[in-house]
Amino acid sequence: KGSHKAQILRNSTKVRSGEKILFSPYAMARMNGIWGDDCLEFKPERWIADNGTLKHEPAYKFFAFSAGPRICLGKELSFTQMKMVVATIMYNFHVRMVQGHVVEQSNSILMEMKNGLMVEIRKRSVM
Repeated sequence: KGSHKAQILRNSTKVRSGEKILFSPYAMARMNGIWGDDCLEFKPERWIADNGTLKHEPAYKFFAFSAGPRICLGKELSFTQMKMVVATIMYNFHVRMVQGHVVEQSNSILMEMKNGLMVEIRKRSVM
């Protein structure tokens, strides 16, 4: 993005006319100012509220789909598809992480795991 005129951002940063503004989603995903002191830990439970429901975070925190008026048009479709896939897998299988497997993210825009995410899968018995 660029600034067409000089202005002061909400955090008191001064931006001169014509200056470029860049951000790093990789760095934002690892900022303790946004995610807390455990920002580098793999903690899926951070998305679950105390009452067991899904915890909603502002779109600016996870910028994969952008935010505001130019948010990705496919965001809701991809979230729906993701939920359907996860629900189908969880309905049909017991899924458990392999004990002792080191979970570490790779430096990728796709947010994939450096060594994969090793899990044990067992088919659920049908009643």
